[in-house]
Amino acid sequence: MTLDIRLTVCEKTGQKCFDLGVPDAEVVLLTSSDERLTSGRTDATGKVTLDVRQEGPGRAVVTHPLIEGGRKEVEVTFPAQGGKLGQTIWARLSQDAARGG
Repeated sequence: MTLDIRLTVCEKTGQKCFDLGVPDAEVVLLTSSDERLTSGRTDATGKVTLDVRQEGPGRAVVTHPLIEGGRKEVEVTFPAQGGKLGQTIWARLSQDAARGG
């Protein structure tokens, strides 16, 4: 399963927005019953590929100081054995980072 972690950044005017990959973010994949399946860190472009041996519903938890609240959690569906799946996870820039802190 390949995940692409992206951060939306907007100018203060809100007229121009762009997105950035989030490097070195920790990504943890959990079953729907909160059993940890695997984890990894994103590369310089914000991507991580994780081997998941269970199909069905679950969650991805991403943590990084640039993400609003320090973490982003989303529901995902793990593909059947041998299946390939790519998903983009969008997060907002933390207010501290937006202020330069």
